[in-house]
Amino acid sequence: MLGALLIYGLAVAGVVVEFGSQLAHLKPGAGPVADPKSVIGLILQLYGIIIVAGLAAGLLMLSYHVALLRELFGSLRLSTLGFRFDATTADMVRFLLGNIALIVFTLRLGYLMMPFRIFQFYTRHLATLGWLDTDDLAQTTLTGPGQGDGLADAFDAAAF
Repeated sequence: MLGALLIYGLAVAGVVVEFGSQLAHLKPGAGPVADPKSVIGLILQLYGIIIVAGLAAGLLMLSYHVALLRELFGSLRLSTLGFRFDATTADMVRFLLGNIALIVFTLRLGYLMMPFRIFQFYTRHLATLGWLDTDDLAQTTLTGPGQGDGLADAFDAAAF
C-alpha cells in the first residue's frame, strides 16, 4: 500500500513541478499572448507529461503487483506442498494488453472469455513444489452425532 501511495505521490509531484516550471515562463500582466501556437504547444506538452507520468506510475504499480503475487504464492504452503508464481511484469503487460484488445476488437463480446483467460494465465505461471501428503488431509475418524446429523447446528438452533 505504501509503495502505491509513493508512486502516485511521485507522479503528482512531477506533474506539479513541470506545470510550475512551464507557468514560470509566462509573465503575469504581459497582456494577450502574441503567438497562440506557443500556448497550444505548452498545453500539449503538459498533457503529454501527464500521460507519460500516468503510464510510468501504472507500470511501476503493475511491477509491484506482480512482485506481490510472486511473494504471496511463494510463501503459500499446504503441509509439504509449496507453490511458485513465475510471471514477470512483461508477461502481465502482454496479458492485460491482450485482454484490452480482445474486448475492443470483439465489441465487448470477448469479455465473456475473461474468466477463462485469467484462469489460463494463472495456471500457466503457477507451479507446485514438493508433494501432497494425503494422510495429513484425511477426514477425522471421530464419530459424529447419531441422529440429526448436525441439523440443529446447521439451522442455528442455539440462537433460540
